[in-house]
Amino acid sequence: SHGHTKAIELGPQVFPNIAGVIRSLVSRYRTQDISILLWLFFFYLVTDLGIPYFYTCVGNLVVATALQHTINAKRPIDYDDSLYIHACTDPDTTGFPSIDSHMAIVVITPALTSNSVSALTFSVRTTSSFLMAVSGFAIAFTRVFVGVRFPSQIVGSWGTGLVGLVVANFIHVSVLHHAAAAAVPPSFQYVGYDEVFLRKNAIYN
Repeated sequence: SHGHTKAIELGPQVFPNIAGVIRSLVSRYRTQDISILLWLFFFYLVTDLGIPYFYTCVGNLVVATALQHTINAKRPIDYDDSLYIHACTDPDTTGFPSIDSHMAIVVITPALTSNSVSALTFSVRTTSSFLMAVSGFAIAFTRVFVGVRFPSQIVGSWGTGLVGLVVANFIHVSVLHHAAAAAVPPSFQYVGYDEVFLRKNAIYN
C-alpha cells in the first residue's frame, strides 16, 4: 500500500537521525560527553552525603582507572575498524572496567539508598532518583551503541562498581570503629557493661 511504501521510505531517514542523536551524546572530550552528568550528580549529592561519599567516589575513580590500564581489555572497535568513530572514541581508555559504568553505580546508588539526601519532597526525590538511574543506563547504552564497549563489559563494570561501594563502606565503618575505640580510655576498652559500671562507681567513690 501507499502508506506502507511511505513508511519504508521514511525509515532510512528516521533511523540515521536517531543514530546521529545517540552518537552526539558520546565524545572523546569528557566535557562534551553524556558522562558529564555523573559529575553534576556528584557535586549535587556530595553536600548532603558528606566526606565519606567524596572519598568513596574519588577512591573508586582512581582504582577503576588503574584497573582499566592494568587489564587493558579490547573494545569492539579494536576488533572491527569499521565501528571506529573518531569523534566518539576516547583514545586513552580500554574496555574493562568501563569507568563511566563503574562510576555510575558508585555515584548514583548512594542517592537511591540513603536517607541523608536533603529535605526534598518525596515526589522531587523520587523524580531525581529516577532521572539519575535513567542517566546511568543511558550512558551505558551509548557506549555499546557506538562500539566502544561490549555489553558484557558494561555489566561487569556495574559489578565492579558494586564491589567498590561495598569495600568503601567497609573501610568507612572500620575507620569509624577504630576512631570510636581510640576515643575510649584504655581501661574501659574490651570490658562488659557491668565492668564499666563498676569501674565508674569506683572512680567516683
